[in-house]
Amino acid sequence: EVARCFTGWTFDMNAEWWGMTNTGAFAYKKDWHDRFNKFVLGQFLPADQLDMQDGRDVLDLLASHPGTAWHIAGKLCRRLIGDAPPRRIVAEAAAVFLAKRDAPDQIAQVVRAIVLSPEFAGTFGEKIKRPFEAAMGMLRAFNADMPHPRLLFWAYDAMGQPIFGRRPPDGYADKRAAWTNTISLYFRWRFAVALSENWFNDDKGKISVDLLRETPEERRAPEAAVDYWSQRILMRSLPAAQRAALIDYLGNASDDTYWEYLTRMVQLIVMSPEFQLR
Repeated sequence: EVARCFTGWTFDMNAEWWGMTNTGAFAYKKDWHDRFNKFVLGQFLPADQLDMQDGRDVLDLLASHPGTAWHIAGKLCRRLIGDAPPRRIVAEAAAVFLAKRDAPDQIAQVVRAIVLSPEFAGTFGEKIKRPFEAAMGMLRAFNADMPHPRLLFWAYDAMGQPIFGRRPPDGYADKRAAWTNTISLYFRWRFAVALSENWFNDDKGKISVDLLRETPEERRAPEAAVDYWSQRILMRSLPAAQRAALIDYLGNASDDTYWEYLTRMVQLIVMSPEFQLR
């Protein structure tokens, strides 16, 4: 019945005999539409409604259906809170979704309800960054100069989340188990090394990173440098044992090798479990 409601909804394809010109724009062909009555989700749709009205009625029915509210609320809670969000907050978010069904900022109000909830307050570490988030986090933390995004595609794709590369129409997985495999993490580490050591260079230019320049002179002593980069990358301190190990490591640097040791120290921070979490 739903398929019948959307008969005649198409796009402007290369079909001159149908009066089309291949622009790819949405098109409605009235003579293709099944004009007889239908029955969808308990709703009777009479015959010979106005153009596209059958399809619009279906969209309205779906948009205001409790099942849709639970589905969207569940996805948002899973994204913002954890892989198995508490039922209470999902129910609250679904209730806001339905109550604000006609509001232009409906989704914003649902998100607001989630992020202001007690369930959201202690969520750090429940989720793992997906490859895109990890890659962008490194670019931002390193203050990378990137003239063209194509420069990083070859390395980024290997992490397992190529941009617009998901074949099924369900989007990339939003559960940590999908992104904690060894291959994905290995290529994140390779990306950290490639980015910090300026491997990216092609006909579009070069992604430039200068970690020594980004380290204030007054923060270059081992303890100060580790704390500075931990806060800059993680926005929190490293666990005591990891912090001590990195301070000892950077303490082995001489004036001639400081850049090399600093770069390795920063790489280790972005390779740490703490950087993968969000």
